Amino acid sequence: MFTIGHATILLVDDDSEQVGLLTIFLNRLGFSTATACDGREALEQLLRCYALPSLILLDLKMPRMNGWEFLERKRNHPELAPIPVVVITGHRADAPKNIPALSKPVNLRNLALAANFYCSNGSLKIATKQIIDRSEIIREPYFEEK
Repeated sequence: MFTIGHATILLVDDDSEQVGLLTIFLNRLGFSTATACDGREALEQLLRCYALPSLILLDLKMPRMNGWEFLERKRNHPELAPIPVVVITGHRADAPKNIPALSKPVNLRNLALAANFYCSNGSLKIATKQIIDRSEIIREPYFEEK
């Protein structure tokens, strides 16, 4: 689940392949990660954990509870409301206007910058640059930078 002492990022997406690749990338940058396959599972995890994540990466289109409903419920919960969210979507125009969004396919450099910004751990910035500059990351076709 969520770890104390490390910045943790919760990935909420029903695309298990994307979640797996983003998890590997974020772990290599030094972040802890937790995952949920939809908004309902994410809320359940958040409400029963003792250490909240530093950031939530959220897909909008998911079964059971979509990203929009998750955002509404999160916003109405006093302990969860302050957790920053970055939406990851295939249709950026559909993303909420007041929430940062990354387009699919995810640009890894932008993901690393967002994670560092919201998790505000200065020591991760050096590691991020080193990992992105070297070709140690898994290069999948939909992750390639344009």
